[in-house]
This record gives sequence, C-alpha cells and structure tokens, in this order.
Amino acid sequence: EAEGEPNAFRCTEVTDDGFGYFFFWNKSKSALKSEVFFKIMSGIKLRKPYTGKKFCVTVPPGEKVIVLTKVNPYLEVKQVYSEIPSFQRSAEELKTLAKQTGQKKQRKHQKTGEMLDIFCHILQHSDGIYFLYENHTQQYTLDEEVKFRLQGLEIEEAPGASSLKFVLGPGQSKEIKLRKTVGEFSIGFSTSYLIK
Repeated sequence: EAEGEPNAFRCTEVTDDGFGYFFFWNKSKSALKSEVFFKIMSGIKLRKPYTGKKFCVTVPPGEKVIVLTKVNPYLEVKQVYSEIPSFQRSAEELKTLAKQTGQKKQRKHQKTGEMLDIFCHILQHSDGIYFLYENHTQQYTLDEEVKFRLQGLEIEEAPGASSLKFVLGPGQSKEIKLRKTVGEFSIGFSTSYLIK
C-alpha cells in the first residue's frame, strides 16, 4: 500500500507441520516484483527453486505466488528479513498516476506573471521518479532546463547526465524518467525556464 497499490498483499507464516511460506497475492493492475533478503535465517531454509538467503518473485496482475520454506525440527526457528516491493508500471499507468496523485507545478509567464496552462506533474514511485510536462496552451512554447542532484538515480534517456534541456510547443507533452539504480535514492533539482 505504501507503493500506491492497496490491492497487493503478502503474508508469511511458519507452521507446526515443518514448513513455512510467503504468500503473495497481486490484485492490482501492475506486475509486482518483490525482493526478500534474510538478515537472520535460523532453523529454516528456502525450498527449491529458491536457495540461499534471498529470493525475488514477480507476480503478474491477478495472480498468486507461494514461496515455501522448510523448517528444521531440531532448531529454534528465527527469521528476520527485509522486503523491497516494486510495481512494474506501463508508461500509461505512470502518466495517469502522475496526474492523479503526483505533485503538480504550473508555469508562469515571466513578463505578465500570468499562470499558464503548462504543467509539470512529479510522481515518486517504487522504481524512481517520473516527470510529466504538458503544454495545454495554443500560443506559448516552454523552453526549460532542469538541473538534477541525484543519488541512486539516473536519467533514463541520458544516463550519466545531470541536466536536461528541452522545448515544449503548444499541445505537446514530455516525460522524464529517473530510474532507481540502488535501493535508496534522493533527489534535488532546480529549473529555469522561458516562455516564448
């Protein structure tokens, strides 16, 4: 639910019958990818095809997945784990979410001070950050440069770059996707723009 998907669930249990399980149920419209890392794994081990101290599952929309564990009856069972869920959203899903739940910024004409129908929607999601620019005007063009300070993120269309410059004409839109490169990320950015 913290990732914007209230219809995806995970539960885990260790039974008295010598096994345990992780149960994933994805009732959302996006594929769920979940990575589970065990910090402590005593008296329990993953069943095939999973081995070691971590596993990753992808659960398509409307599907269920079970990962089984085997319990050693001679040891006390103790498991401590962390989970990194993410949802693999299509471009259309990101666009819709950005408009519905993202932060919305409106551009202002630098000479008249008039607020224009030019918007930037910013959405933070499990795989990074998504920017959607839309120019709903009929006569104005946006000329903008965005300078980023990124940690754990990269610009999808320009890996290694720290800024993007673009022109957005009447009726046009533009997406900027910042893709997560490590588990945790942070961002700072500044914009400078001109309305023509």
